[in-house]
Amino acid sequence: MYLVRHEKIISDHQEKRTESSLLIKQVQFPHPAKKLVHLRFYKWLVFVVVALATFLSTTDTIVSISLPELAKTFNVDASVIIWVALSYFVVSMGLMFTMGWVSDGFGRNRVLIVGLLLITISHGLSALAQDVYQLIVLRSIAGIGSAMLIASSVAILVATFPKKERGLAMGLISGSAGVGLASGPLIGGFLVDMFDWRAIFWIRLPIGAISFLLALMLLQWKKGTGVPKSDIAGATTLFITLASFLLAINQAGRIGLYHPIVFLFGIVAIIGLITLIKVELRADRPVLDLRLFRLLPYSIGMLTLIALYIGVNTVNSISPFLLINGLGFSASKAGLFIGLYHGMRLPISPGIGILSDKLGSPALMLLGLFSLGLGLWMIGLTVADGNEVTLWIWFLLAGAGIATFDPANGRGIMASVPNELLGNGSAAVATGRQIGLTIGGILATAIFASTSSSAAKVAPTTAVADLPSSAILMGGGNAMVISAIIALMGTLMIFALFKKS
Repeated sequence: MYLVRHEKIISDHQEKRTESSLLIKQVQFPHPAKKLVHLRFYKWLVFVVVALATFLSTTDTIVSISLPELAKTFNVDASVIIWVALSYFVVSMGLMFTMGWVSDGFGRNRVLIVGLLLITISHGLSALAQDVYQLIVLRSIAGIGSAMLIASSVAILVATFPKKERGLAMGLISGSAGVGLASGPLIGGFLVDMFDWRAIFWIRLPIGAISFLLALMLLQWKKGTGVPKSDIAGATTLFITLASFLLAINQAGRIGLYHPIVFLFGIVAIIGLITLIKVELRADRPVLDLRLFRLLPYSIGMLTLIALYIGVNTVNSISPFLLINGLGFSASKAGLFIGLYHGMRLPISPGIGILSDKLGSPALMLLGLFSLGLGLWMIGLTVADGNEVTLWIWFLLAGAGIATFDPANGRGIMASVPNELLGNGSAAVATGRQIGLTIGGILATAIFASTSSSAAKVAPTTAVADLPSSAILMGGGNAMVISAIIALMGTLMIFALFKKS
C-alpha cells in the first residue's frame, strides 16, 4: 500500500511538472527577430547591428592618438608603447580565421553577440589598468572580442543582402568603418587634452552596451552548419606563426636585426609556416582554407589588401608622434588630421561600392592604392617643413585612396568565395586587414625607433619623450616613405596580375 501511495505521489508530481512546463511555454515570448525577419526592411535592421559592431571595433583608433600620452605616463619607448595598440590587432589577427570557422560552424549571429559582450567588458577593465603591462593584457582580451565581431560581420551582411545589393552593403559598411576610424582620433584627442588616457576606454562602454542589446533583439540565434572536428592544431599553429613573425620585426628595430632573440622568433615563424601548411592540408575543416588561394581574384585581393593596411596603420601609429612630439600640435589638433584622413570613407566609399557592382574591382583598386602610396610618400618628404596646408592635402589624398580601394577590394574577394565558405572568406578579408595593420604598426615603429634614435645618437630603447623633435620628424618621415613604397609596389602587382589573367 505504501508503494501504491508513493507511486501516486510521483505521478501527481509529474503531472504538475507537465502542467507547469506547458504554462511556461504559453507565457514565453517569441524572439522579436522572428516577427521582423519577414519584413522587407529587415535586412537594414541587420545592417544597423553590424554597422554598430563595426563602429565599436574600428573606434580603436582612439588608442593611437593617446600613444604619446601613454609613453610619457609609463616612461617607455615607442617599441613598447605600440603594443598597447598592437596587442589588440595581434590577438584579433591570430584568431580571425578561427572565429570565421567558428561562425560558420556555430552560427554567425551568436558569435557576433558574444563578441560584443566581451569587447565591452574588456574596455571597462582597461580603464582600470595600473601599468602598461596590465593594459597590454586587457587589450589582448579586447582583441578576442574584435576577432569575433569582424569575422562574422561581413558574412552576416553577405548572407542577408541579395547579390545585386552586396556592393552597396559593402560600401555602406566601409562608410560605417570610416565613421569609427575617423571619430576615434577626434574624440580621443579631445578626451586626452581634457581628462587623461583612461577616458578613451570609459567612453566606449555605453556604445558597447547598446550594440549588445540591439543584437540580442534583432538577430536570430541561428545554428551554424556544425563543426565535425575542431582544428585546434591549425588554430594554434597559425597564432604562433603570426605572433613570432611580428615579434621578430618589432624587436629587430629595438635591439637589432642580428640579436639572438630576433633570430629565434624568425626561426619559429619559418618552422610554424611550414607546419601550418602541412596541418591545414590534412584538416577536415581547416581554419585557413588553402583552396581559396587557388582563386586569382582572391589571392590578388588579399596581397594588395595587406599592402594597403600597412599604410593605414603607419599613419595611425606614427602620425601622433610626428604631429604631437615632432611639430608640437595638441592631441585634439593631431586627432583632427588623423580623423579626417579616415573620414574620407564617408563621402567616397558608398559610391565606390555601387560603382564596383557595375564596373568591377581592378581599376578602382589600382586608383585607391596609388593614391594612398602617393599621399604617404609626400607626407614623409614634407612633414619636417611643418606646412599645415600641404599636410592637409596629402593626408586627405591618402584617406581618399583607402576609401576607394577598400569597398572595391572587399567586393572582389567575397565574389570569388563559394557560399559555404563565406564565413571563412569574411574572416580572411578581416585577417588580411589585421595582418596589414599589425605589420604596418610594427614595421613603422621599428623604423621610427631605429632611425630617430640614430639621428639623436641615443639607444633605440630611449623613451620618446626624451627624443628631440628633429629626430622624431626624421624617423617618422622615413617610416611613411617605406610604407608608401610598399603601397606603390601593390599597384604594380594589381596591374601585372590582372593584365596576365
